[in-house]
Formats: sequence, structure tokens, C-alpha cells
Amino acid sequence: MPQKFIFDAVVSFQIIAFVLLAGQQAARWLLWRQLVLLGDISFSFYVHSFPLQLIVAGWTLAFLTSAPSAMAASVLTLAITVATVFISVVVAEVSYRSVELPAKIASQRQIGAGEGSSMRDRDLPARSR
Repeated sequence: MPQKFIFDAVVSFQIIAFVLLAGQQAARWLLWRQLVLLGDISFSFYVHSFPLQLIVAGWTLAFLTSAPSAMAASVLTLAITVATVFISVVVAEVSYRSVELPAKIASQRQIGAGEGSSMRDRDLPARSR
């Protein structure tokens, strides 16, 4: 398991170094609409993915009548992972639109109502503009 954290740290370092050292032209891919949308729902995805993984895995494993072979276990793990990611993205999108976005807009309006507000349009999520 520690190798996963090392891998995550190396990938994160490479992305940060790329953005900082390569300049704005090279980092333009970070502005792709799909990546921005993924960033918008990332917290909701984080919150919902593990409970959904437990539900999907429990539901899937409930149908097994015996222990699967090593190959079948690998395929089953992949299927559970793919299903969890798909379901989590859908749930995260709904959660983002129904909980996070309204809260961000309401706080923007409340803060923006005062004089000298430092909140600007760029601080709003991409989808609310």
C-alpha cells in the first residue's frame, strides 16, 4: 500500500512542476472543460465513492456461491471498480448541483452583499456563470 502513496506523490509533483516551470502555454490543458468539471465534482466524488464502493462490492459479492479463482477475483475487482467510479461520478454530479453549487452561490451572494467584498465572478464555480 505505501507504493500507492509514493506513486501519488510523484505524479502530483510532476504536474505541479510542469505547471510552474512550463508556463501558461504548456499548462493550457488544465483549462480543458472536462478537467474543470471533474475538479468541480471532485469533493463530492471523494465523499461518496468509498460508501458506494462498499455497497457495490457487497451487492456483487452477495451473489457469489463460492470463492472465485484468482483470475475471476481480478475481473470481479475490476468490474466493481469501474461500476463504483461510474456510479460515483453520477452521484457526485447530482450532489454538486444540488448541495455544493447552491451553497457556493448563496455564500457568494451573502458575502457580495457587503461593501468591499473581495469575491469576484472568477471565484464562482465554472457552471454557475
